[in-house]
Amino acid sequence: MSSKEKGGHGKGNYEKSHRYSSERKNKPGNQDKRKQSSSEEEKAQKKNQKKEEPVPKQSEEQLAKEQEELKRQAEEEEKERERQKLEDEKKAATEAKSSAEERVKNRLKLRQENADIANNRPNEGFFKKLDSSMKKNTTFVKKLRTMTEQQRDSLINEFNGLNLSKFIQEAVTNLVDAKMKVSDVSAVAAMCSLFHQRYAEFTPLFKKNFSKNFDGIDCKDEDKSGNVSKLRTSLRLLGELVLDGVYGLDNGISLLKNFLQTIVSSDKTSFAYAAVILTIVRHCGEDIAGILPRKHRHWKEELRIELPLLNVINPDQQSIFLCLFKEYYEALSKHIVVSHKTLQNRERQNKQTIGLKGELPADRKEAFEKAQKTHEKLLTSLNSLSELLDEEMPDLPEDEQNESEDMGTVNVFTPLKGVEYDSETGLWEDEDTRTFYEKLEDLKEKVPQILFKESTTSTSSALQKKRSEKKKHVDRKLRHDINMADDDVMDFYDDVDDNFEQEVLGDDNEEEDPTVGGMAALAETYFQKLPTCVNRDFIDQASEEFLLKLNTKGNRKKLVRNLFTVNRTRLDLLPFYSRLVATLTPCLPEIAPDLVYLLKGSFLSHLRKKDQIHTEAKIKTVRFIGELTKFKVCPKAETLHCLKLLLDNFTHHNIDMACNLLETCGRFLYRSPESHPRMSALLEQMLRKKSAHAFDARHVTMIENAFYYCNPPERQKIQRKIRPPMHEYIRKLLYKDLSKTTTEKVLRQMRKLPWKEEKIKPYAVKCMINVWNIKFNNIRCLANMLAGISDYHDDVAISVVDGVLENIRLGMETNVFRDNQRRLSSIKFLGEMYNYRLIDSQLIFSTLYLMLTFGACVDMSLSELDPPEHLFRIRLICTLLDTCGQYFDRGSTKKKMDCFLIFFQLYIRQKKESECWNENCPFPRDVDFMIADTIESMRPKLKLYSSVEEAQEAANELTKEYEEKIKLISSAPDPNNISGSVDSTDDSNLSPSPFNSSPLAFSPFGRSQSSQDDDEEIAVEDYVMGDGGEEGYGDEFDEDGDQMFMMDEEVTLREAPKHLQCEEDDLFCKEFDRLMGESLTERLTESSTIPHLDIAIPMNLKGKQKKYSTSTSTSVEEEKQSNCVNFVLMMKRNNKQIVKDLNIPMTSDLAANIHHKQLAKQAEHEEMKRLVLDYNQRQEEESYNEMMQQTRVQRKGGYSYNRQHRRGGHHQQQQPVQHTNRLKAKDVEQALFNTTGSRR
Repeated sequence: MSSKEKGGHGKGNYEKSHRYSSERKNKPGNQDKRKQSSSEEEKAQKKNQKKEEPVPKQSEEQLAKEQEELKRQAEEEEKERERQKLEDEKKAATEAKSSAEERVKNRLKLRQENADIANNRPNEGFFKKLDSSMKKNTTFVKKLRTMTEQQRDSLINEFNGLNLSKFIQEAVTNLVDAKMKVSDVSAVAAMCSLFHQRYAEFTPLFKKNFSKNFDGIDCKDEDKSGNVSKLRTSLRLLGELVLDGVYGLDNGISLLKNFLQTIVSSDKTSFAYAAVILTIVRHCGEDIAGILPRKHRHWKEELRIELPLLNVINPDQQSIFLCLFKEYYEALSKHIVVSHKTLQNRERQNKQTIGLKGELPADRKEAFEKAQKTHEKLLTSLNSLSELLDEEMPDLPEDEQNESEDMGTVNVFTPLKGVEYDSETGLWEDEDTRTFYEKLEDLKEKVPQILFKESTTSTSSALQKKRSEKKKHVDRKLRHDINMADDDVMDFYDDVDDNFEQEVLGDDNEEEDPTVGGMAALAETYFQKLPTCVNRDFIDQASEEFLLKLNTKGNRKKLVRNLFTVNRTRLDLLPFYSRLVATLTPCLPEIAPDLVYLLKGSFLSHLRKKDQIHTEAKIKTVRFIGELTKFKVCPKAETLHCLKLLLDNFTHHNIDMACNLLETCGRFLYRSPESHPRMSALLEQMLRKKSAHAFDARHVTMIENAFYYCNPPERQKIQRKIRPPMHEYIRKLLYKDLSKTTTEKVLRQMRKLPWKEEKIKPYAVKCMINVWNIKFNNIRCLANMLAGISDYHDDVAISVVDGVLENIRLGMETNVFRDNQRRLSSIKFLGEMYNYRLIDSQLIFSTLYLMLTFGACVDMSLSELDPPEHLFRIRLICTLLDTCGQYFDRGSTKKKMDCFLIFFQLYIRQKKESECWNENCPFPRDVDFMIADTIESMRPKLKLYSSVEEAQEAANELTKEYEEKIKLISSAPDPNNISGSVDSTDDSNLSPSPFNSSPLAFSPFGRSQSSQDDDEEIAVEDYVMGDGGEEGYGDEFDEDGDQMFMMDEEVTLREAPKHLQCEEDDLFCKEFDRLMGESLTERLTESSTIPHLDIAIPMNLKGKQKKYSTSTSTSVEEEKQSNCVNFVLMMKRNNKQIVKDLNIPMTSDLAANIHHKQLAKQAEHEEMKRLVLDYNQRQEEESYNEMMQQTRVQRKGGYSYNRQHRRGGHHQQQQPVQHTNRLKAKDVEQALFNTTGSRR
């Protein structure tokens, strides 16, 4: 269509609209109605603005009592109904039992008569007494073809007076071909029993002819429908005759079983014989299959009333029939489920066809109705079979799929199936919006039914009926004539009278009558509070309150009026008011149509006036319609026609109304399958009008915004990062497959990676460092796996530990909120690595103190890295302690943890007593609970400090105590101390400390990479001074002892103290050289010492031992050569001591005693020497083996991973057990290099 034609078409619409408006103006009485409608909204707003009187408290209490009394009455009525129902059911069960007993009794009697008749049939004399006239016999035989239950008694009496011996063939033919109903079968069976008892030739002839009724059972599906009626009656008659004894039991059971097997096996597609199976099960199932219907089972279990059974067929044969019936039931159930889904798909297709074309083809409509009727009949039969067989009905879910792609067609406007939220293609902007519009409160479950039953079942007035009929007509036209001409549209909307408000709401006087007293006051209070319901919970509570307390006819009208006359500036209330209406609609269905009718009338009133005033009221009306459309209260077709009317006269305020309507529900209509085609056409029409007309800039912007809100422009989607296959496999192992049960499997796969390739190892390390990509509960599994990898690739574990520590420090340096989850995962990973013995306790304590001191605020001052209101570091510390804190419960680590907890409490108290926390903004309770849980799990009996002063005093005392110990140890000489220097490059020096005295400056537990020798000496000093605790000296060497020594030695080698030249050093070196020279000279001048004898040499003769050295040696040699003992005789002459040698023979007692003593002493010395050498040799071997193991670890990396002798699976988690003492590293070195033994 050209632009000229479009313009002409729009002009014609305008002229037609103007003509209709002019005609309506010229109608008598319309002018007064128009004036009344134009001022109705102002009157309603003025009425809402009146000040209401306060609600009497007494009225509220009285109303509450009335509501409670109403609920109590409802409960009593419900109990009375239940009691009456139980009595009626008991009465029905009793009557059924009596009827069953009589039926069983009569059938057993009849069966006995039929069984004994072979030898008791009447003789020829009996037949001579009967009437044998042809006329009566012929008439009777003809009656058998149309025999009914009502004719039973009359026909039996007639049979007793006739001799039918010559009419047996005709009687059999008429009985076999009888046109009977299911209810007449029992009468025919009774007649067959009479013939069987009187005429011997009847039974064989009847059996031969009756079997022909079952021919053609397995015919084609299209031919089965013609046999159903005859087959139903024939099969039931056969069952009745078998149970009555006309047929022999074995022969009859076999014949009935064959027929049923044929029916079940041949009817598994169309199930045309469902009625046949249902008939035999209902009338003969209890006797031939032993079934117990659900109702009878309920009577038996609940009422203790059990119905008698015939019991003429043995249980084995009954089980065969029961299996056949259940087999047919299961096949029918599956068919019903498939048929249900098929019907749903066809129904969706029909709805889409109606939406696109406006009508449904006749053949498709007829085929759908036929399929629907067939499905309903089968569903009814299945339900009856379920009741009789006591089986559960299959689940037939409602159709929840609205996308057309389920119907086998391409849906361009909802391409993503099953996605709850998609910002580009979804029905809603986000998940919260979807739940707001779709998840409504079900008031029927919360409110007693008696409170809204009257509303749902009450009839409307004549005026409401008229409007209802008009609305049905409107909906029919909107649904099936979507391309309605403009003349018809205007004719239709002219049906909405100008006095639409008066028509719906009525007079105020009429509404005040039903609400009197407290109810009226409570209603006014409710309507005053309604504008304050500005969230989902408030509006849901308001809907429930209205239904419980204010559900009367007058209040429902008042509610509609208050919703309709909402202030034009309170557009924020429209979504909540719409939710209120949608929530109340299931219980109060008249509210939604009335409100929609009012809004539609207001919309048309604004549209007809064409004035340029009341812009806000117009916008309020269209936005309210849009909100109700999203709640599916207002039909989409009506909303689309409102938009079409606005586009037909797309000028001035109509542009504002159209754009506001699109901004409210345009996306919903565009994304909905049934309204998408029509909405697309209207949007294109709006864009064409924008291009064809010269709108001002404001209107152009509004049009474009509305269009792009409904149909956003395509944006380039985020491209998925392409990674190499090996990288994707590593991510799959770590981020998807890793779990508690698959740790070993993932470890084996990770070990198989080509670790020697350049790009594999760094990427694997990176993935393990980015631990936040793993589920929080699986972080422990990652640490377990890393421990297993470290046995084969120690450098991988070292890199991961370095990366985690770097992330922790980076998080403290940046302090970005979005990284909190990453920081939490990293600190959790650090704790798990300690649990699996990848790091030692010193690193844990260093991290803990780092989080307390790095960038912390001093004296409550502000800090960008750790402001007073920032509590995330407390959460990090608690997470780390919760992960690995339970292992610091003994030994030196316990004392270290106790010291840390003091400073941690000081940090917490400083945070709590900051000025940012007050009564209006209290300290978060969840943080308090988290701290309490953490400390209770580690130290249940620990008393927490209640103020900053108390915590500061405890920290000062602890710091002072360790200052004294450090001074004491520093002043004492320690020749074994390799390096007494303390590393001064600690993290605490990078930022001010929050404590008056830095705990890291003096506390040995706070030093980063300091000498562990000092730590051990402090621990020994504590034990000597009485601070060892109950564990004793052995506990001072914990599980990290040997590793801590080695790490300290490594740090000492990396950061050795620098030598500075000074005068004191030169003087010290000179004195040291002089001292060493004198000592060397004295040693050179000394002679070899003389072995000590029993008699000590006098002091004044020790200097003269050199003179007797030669003679002493000679005497020893002579002593060895002769049997003499050399003695030194010391004499005094002229005040001088003279020494002479005396050789005393061995035969002398003195020499013999001395000689024996020397030999014994020498033997004892040799034995002691041997024991000492053996002990030293064993000690040397153990120390050497241990040192070589530690040396191998030191060569591979700076950290010591394999702490202690780990068992088979090296990555097992450590347990807090007592460990034995080990040699210090320096003691091992000294033992190795000071002994003369050889290494092994």
